[in-house]
Amino acid sequence: MCGSVKELRHSDLELCKLARQAKDNWWQMKARQMQWLADTNQLEEFYAEVRHLLGTSTMAKVPMNSTSGEALFKSGVEKLERWVEHFNTLLNVDNFVDLDHVR
Repeated sequence: MCGSVKELRHSDLELCKLARQAKDNWWQMKARQMQWLADTNQLEEFYAEVRHLLGTSTMAKVPMNSTSGEALFKSGVEKLERWVEHFNTLLNVDNFVDLDHVR
């Protein structure tokens, strides 16, 4: 029984070692591929690989609500209209300056 436990531990260590080597080889291959994409100025493919490796998506992570916080927008048109509303309130602010306080 004791021999089988030692063999199991040894095989487990070997398996972990092989897995690490395979992972390292994959990352090195991926790095060479991405370096080639950057060197050949294929930036669209390069950034597509970056996004793929990072696992980022083009979908919004946070739902978009109305200003009152009630409605949840689903269509693209509703979202665009909400962005217009957001930036209008953000950028179109009436600035009133009391000149007596400035002097």
